[in-house]
Amino acid sequence: MKPALTPEPSARAPLLELRRVSKRFGSLVAVEELSLALQPGEIFGLLGPNGAGKTTLLRMSVDLLRPDSGEVLLLGGAPCGEALERIGYLPEERGLPTRARVLNLLTYLGELKGMTREDSRQQARSLLRRMELDVRERSRVGELSKGNQQKVQLASALMGNPQVLLIDEPFNGLDPVNRSLAIELLKERVVAGKAVLISTHQLQHVEQLCHRLLLLNRGRVLLEGEVDAVRRSHADGSILVSGTGDFGSLPGVERWTAAAQGNGQAPIRLFLRSGVTPDAILQQVVERRLSLRSFAPHVPTLEEIFVRAVERARA
Repeated sequence: MKPALTPEPSARAPLLELRRVSKRFGSLVAVEELSLALQPGEIFGLLGPNGAGKTTLLRMSVDLLRPDSGEVLLLGGAPCGEALERIGYLPEERGLPTRARVLNLLTYLGELKGMTREDSRQQARSLLRRMELDVRERSRVGELSKGNQQKVQLASALMGNPQVLLIDEPFNGLDPVNRSLAIELLKERVVAGKAVLISTHQLQHVEQLCHRLLLLNRGRVLLEGEVDAVRRSHADGSILVSGTGDFGSLPGVERWTAAAQGNGQAPIRLFLRSGVTPDAILQQVVERRLSLRSFAPHVPTLEEIFVRAVERARA
């Protein structure tokens, strides 16, 4: 279940805003005329194939790169100084010092964000307890498993209680239990009015977590909007049904296939003839006295939409 948005987020100033930003590297267009506004109390999904411009966008957001044109606003102003101390950034390139001890490292990172040593150490210990790493606080980073190193990386981004979290592939290397733990931590930040931008190829997490999304390809926006609305807008009118009987022979059905997703009841997907409505199909089911267990419109997954949109753009 997605975390609830805070009341009327659109009435509040965006925590991160990109206004028609563009960035080129020689003849390569990394990002072109892109606009984005990250609101308090939301998780925003940034999607795209490799080389789409996602990493460039994140780096411009934290002032590691400057746009060639356009404007980046962080907490209402330029992304520098105090504003950057209120950002949590988990980049694609991981790089914690392997010989550093976990608790000392997190404490130091908190101090870099303006916390006192005592407050920083207290927050670091609290995060390590939440991530079930308190027994490893004296361990060196290099002694941890890949999954535990990823949890330390996430903890480092959460130090200082940032207003905005920009995280690239946050669930890499995590098993299902620790993935659920990481998701819970992100949801808690959003409920508290923070904002999270996730760049990921794991689209099931975008469906589960995100309120809005933006799909990039070669630096240009292909799709954007609320996740549920984007999925509904790409529905093709087909229906998922399960039950007993020959649903494929109904007069309003043009063809049928086995459904890609199942619920243990072997559903099938009905493609309707031109002009036939789902209500008409339901009436035909009743007239033929077919036994019906489920009947619902087929809504494509984000993976289906992603693949189609990128293939169309490349064509």
